[in-house]
This record gives sequence, structure tokens and C-alpha cells, in this order.
Amino acid sequence: MPYKRKYGRRRYKRSTAARNKKFITRSKSARSQQLQLTSLQRQLTATKAKLDNRIQYAQYFCPLEGGTGPQNAQVELTDNLFYVNNLMRPSSWTSIFQSSSNSETNQSNKCIVKNFDVQMVFSPKNSLTPLTPRIIRVYLVSLRKETAAEVLNGTNNMSTAGLNAAANGVYYQNTFVNGGLATMVKFNPAAFRLHAYREFTIANIMEETSVTEPEDLNVAVTNTKDALKRVRLRLQCGNKLKPPNNTWKSMTENDIMPEDRKYLITHVGGWDADGDNGIHMDTNICVSTRVTN
Repeated sequence: MPYKRKYGRRRYKRSTAARNKKFITRSKSARSQQLQLTSLQRQLTATKAKLDNRIQYAQYFCPLEGGTGPQNAQVELTDNLFYVNNLMRPSSWTSIFQSSSNSETNQSNKCIVKNFDVQMVFSPKNSLTPLTPRIIRVYLVSLRKETAAEVLNGTNNMSTAGLNAAANGVYYQNTFVNGGLATMVKFNPAAFRLHAYREFTIANIMEETSVTEPEDLNVAVTNTKDALKRVRLRLQCGNKLKPPNNTWKSMTENDIMPEDRKYLITHVGGWDADGDNGIHMDTNICVSTRVTN
């Protein structure tokens, strides 16, 4: 008797996702829904763990615009004027700590700026000569979305020279102290969002006007509290940087959206009848970032 081959239905092994989908559509009881939620929670936890393993944190040092000295972290502040430093300049940041110039971090095409840690020390330019009282104001600001384009245009891209050249009463309003400098400053709230602010006085003599002869007419301060000031500000960000091409680390100031830019601004007021002396600012500004390789 010849052998007869039996033909049966071929069975295909379904994927786990397909089996889960079939179970979800067929099982409608409360117990089934609990099992479904538990399964989804396990999958979400596993996915999050894999993503966390791909995240890299890196820190960078931010030099000053027009800075001098080691790492361009020092600047001489000008009496009566603003000094503006744009913090959001990735191309100028120097790799430190968990980053390096050749790491994969710098090759990523997107980055989230987590925060800035801004440390500053203010001191007399020449501690051996009289320094009349200076009133220093320090700001961390960003531009408001509605007016950012107009502010950038009116201040020459928020440069030091551009902000100082703007007419009083447009982007800021300031007034003078008796016989001294423009000291009391108010920024336009429609143009700037204020994130942090400090105000203090520096001097090494008590008088508003210094004299050279006789020297004993200049009454010296007797503590470092008045002659030296240390300021530390922290700015939380969360801004996402992503260029249309190349890497995020190659982005310049003009590549950053106006509302994502952050600025460190100082202003020197008070009295200045003391010759060539003035305010010296030293900084250590670090930015923390998060990237995915």
C-alpha cells in the first residue's frame, strides 16, 4: 500500500508583542487589566534603564568674551558702563571633568544644557591706590520670546558696546548718584527675563572722592568685606541645542535661538574720582550638559 503524506496546518510562532496584543484584545476582566498594566510597567522600566545607560553627562568651562589672563577668565570692568557676556556659546566652551576634546560627547548632534555655575570675585584693579566706593550690580538674564529679535537688533546682538550705546529708557533706565556715576539701574521687563541678581559695594577708602596730598585724608577701610566680594550664582536651564548640521559643540552664538541665550551682565556705578583705579573681575563659569551618544 503506497504511503500517503499528511498535510497539516503550518503553525507560525508569534512574537511576544503579537501574543500580548491578542491577550489584551481578548481579555477584558479586571484581573487581566492588572496583568496588562504590570507587564507595561516592566517594559517601561527596562526601556528606561537602557536609555539611562546611553546618556552622558559632561561639563565645560566658559571663558569670558574679551577676557584676559589664564583661560580668558578675567576682565577689567569700566566705570559707568555695562559688561555683557553671552554664556550660550558652545564653540568656545573648554572640555573639563567628564568631557574631553576627543570624546564621543563632542560628536553628538544634540545636547541639553542642564545648568550654569557662575563664580566671580571682584577686587580693586590696584589695591595700593585709593578706590572710591563702587556699587556693582550682577545679573543673569535671558531674552523674552516676544521681543528678542528687536532687542538683538537694537543692541548689536546683545554686545557690550551695543547695550551701552542704547538710549536710556529703552532697554534699561538708570540714574546718577550725586557727583558720581550712573548707579541705579532698572532693566525693561518686556525685554529681559531676570533669573538672578546681586548688588554690593566695593571700596578701600571711606570717601567718595580720593586725594593724593596729604594721604592721611583718605580713611582706609579696615576689613576685606568692603574691599573684596565673592559672588556665586546658579542658573537652571534645560535648553535643547540641535544644529541643522554638524555637531552641537560647533554652534556659535548666532546658531542659538534668541530665547535660549543666557547673559551674564555687570554694571559699575558709584563714584570714580580716583584716577586709574577700578574694578577687576575674575570668574570660573562652568556649564553642565546631558547628551546621548
